[in-house]
Amino acid sequence: MPNKEHFGIVQQGVEEWNQWRKENPEIEPELSEIDLSDLKLNNANLSDTDLRRSNLRNTDFRGASLVRADLRAANINKASFNLAKLRKANFSEAYLRECDLSEADLTRAYFLSLIHISEPTRQVLVSRMP
Repeated sequence: MPNKEHFGIVQQGVEEWNQWRKENPEIEPELSEIDLSDLKLNNANLSDTDLRRSNLRNTDFRGASLVRADLRAANINKASFNLAKLRKANFSEAYLRECDLSEADLTRAYFLSLIHISEPTRQVLVSRMP
């Protein structure tokens, strides 16, 4: 279940969100099952955030930190993760069509059982495999 307080803060913008994260480093944000589509979250600190089953379609995550983020079963179609930090992020069962993962740090990111993945996104992932 999403935390209404966390949702309200992220809707205020990246500056307010990042400030709240600095002031509350012990909290792992709960933003699962909510609609964050079309938001500009570039450079946001979303590390350790629960985004399971959320609608993240067309969301701008350029330069954002999503280290250890839980993105299982999320709709991430057409999202931009250019230059994002996605280390140890869990993308299991996520919808990944037409995502921009260029120059993203995918170190140890988890992509088991992807539901829908476009060919360009698949090629980026395959090219980054060790």
